[in-house]
Amino acid sequence: EASITVEGTEFVIDTARAKEVSYDPYLKVGTLTTSWISKASAKQRAGRAGRTQGGLCFHLFCRDRFNKVDDFLQPELLRSPLEDSALTAKLMLMQMGSREKVSDFLAKAPSPPEKMAITNSIELLVELGALTKDEQLTTLGEHLTKSPLPPRLAKTVLWAILFGCLDDALCVVSAGGGFTRDPFRTTGMEWSEAQKLKRDLAKGQNSDHACLLNAVTGYTDASNQGAFCDQWKLNQATMRQIREQQNRLYTECQENKTDSFANRNRGNFQLLVAVLCAGIFPNVARRRGSGDFYEAQNGKVEARPHGSSAYVPGEPDEWVFFQELSQMESTYKLKLVSPVPPLAMMLLAGEGPLTIDAGKGGKDGKGFKGGKGGGTTISLLSGWVKFRTDPTTAEQVQKLRSALKDAFQSFCAKPDDIPGPQTMTILDQVAALLSKQQGGVKRPASWPADGAAGRESPTSRLSPKMPATGQMPMKGSFKGGGKGWKGGKGW
Repeated sequence: EASITVEGTEFVIDTARAKEVSYDPYLKVGTLTTSWISKASAKQRAGRAGRTQGGLCFHLFCRDRFNKVDDFLQPELLRSPLEDSALTAKLMLMQMGSREKVSDFLAKAPSPPEKMAITNSIELLVELGALTKDEQLTTLGEHLTKSPLPPRLAKTVLWAILFGCLDDALCVVSAGGGFTRDPFRTTGMEWSEAQKLKRDLAKGQNSDHACLLNAVTGYTDASNQGAFCDQWKLNQATMRQIREQQNRLYTECQENKTDSFANRNRGNFQLLVAVLCAGIFPNVARRRGSGDFYEAQNGKVEARPHGSSAYVPGEPDEWVFFQELSQMESTYKLKLVSPVPPLAMMLLAGEGPLTIDAGKGGKDGKGFKGGKGGGTTISLLSGWVKFRTDPTTAEQVQKLRSALKDAFQSFCAKPDDIPGPQTMTILDQVAALLSKQQGGVKRPASWPADGAAGRESPTSRLSPKMPATGQMPMKGSFKGGGKGWKGGKGW
C-alpha cells in the first residue's frame, strides 16, 4: 500500500488481511491483531499492479466478504489512547476561553470515541497529576502541553532533572519511546542466544532499560561505533537516529539543565529506575508467586514479558514497571520491563497521599503475606499496590512523599530555577536512600550542555554530597518485593 512505484510490477496478490493496532478501552491495552482490510485499502493494493503497464491483482477473499468490510480504516481517534488528544483539547479550550470539560468536547467529534476510552484518558491524566478531578489543568499539565514528548515520558524527564540523571533518562526515552525501530538485529539468532546477548549488554542488571541505556551510552563513547554495533548486533543507522533524537530532546528541554544540577547523579541506575517508574506509573505489574505470569491493570490482565525482553522473572511476587502492554492475538505481552523497589513506588509514583491502613497482622489480600513487625499497610491504586510495614515507618514515608511532591510541583511552576538548599538536601538524601551505593558513577556528558551558558551555576551548598543512607530518619522495616530491607523478600 506504499506510495512508492515499483516499476515492472505486473501482478499483486492481496491477502486481504493486515496487522492493525487498536485500543481496548475496557482493559486499557493496545492490541495488535490480524483483521480484514477496508475497501479503500483493497483498492490501494490493487493500484500497485500496472503502474507503468497493464497488471492484475488477485484478492484472496470472496465478494460477499468484500461487501461486508468497512469502507475505510477507522479514524486514529478510535484506535489509540486519548491522553495526548485530551491534553491538546484542554489547552485549546483554555485558549478559546471555554470552560467546557474535555470529556464533553471529545464526545462531539465526528466519529466520537467510546465513553470508556475518554474516561480512561481523563483518569490517567488525573493519576499523572496533569488534570484535577474536575478536569482543570494543573501546573504539571500546563508543562506537559509544551513538551514534545508523550505525557508519561515528559513527566519522567522532569523527575530525572530533579534527581540529577537527565542524561541517562534521555538515553532510555530516546531508545524506548517509540521514536525509532528496535535497534537490535537479532533476526536469525536463537531466542536464548539473543536474550543472552541483551543480558550481557545490561551488565548484570535484570532490565530492558539497562540494556537500552548501555547500548546508547556504549555507542556514544565507542571509538569505533561500527565495531560496537557489530559486537552487540545493533543497527547503526537506528543508533544514529536514537542519538539524533536524544540531542533533539535535550535541545528542546526548556528546564534548567545545568550539568552540575541535572546530571549530578549520572550513572546511578537505581535512581534512573525510580524516576522512570515515577513517570510511567501506573504501568506496573506484579509477578504471581514464582510463576511466569504477571498481573497488570489492577489485576485485570494476565501477561508475560515479551519474547524480545532481556528481563527474566526474578524474585517471587516481584513488582515491575513496563513501557507498553499489548495484546498479540490472544496473549498479552509486557514490553521494556524492569523490576522496581517498593520504596521507589511509595515515594514517587502516582498522585496524592498514600492510603495507610492500620490493620492487624496475618494474611491480608491476594498474594500479600504478613510477617514480623505489625500489620499496617500502605497502598496505591485503590489498594492494589500494597505493602506492609510498621506504623512509624508508614508515617515517615507519607511525610517524605509529601515533601517530594511539593518539590516536584514547585519545580514544575519554576522549571528554570534550581530548588533551594533544603529541597536539594531532601532530594539528595532520597537519592541515597533509593541507591544501593553512595550516589552514581560520574560519567562525562554525551553532548555539550547547550543552553546552559548564561544560567547561574549551582553553588556547592546547592548540590551537597550524597549523605549516607543512615542519615535519613527512616526506621522500621517493610515487607514486600525488594532486596536489602529487613524482612528478606521485600520491604
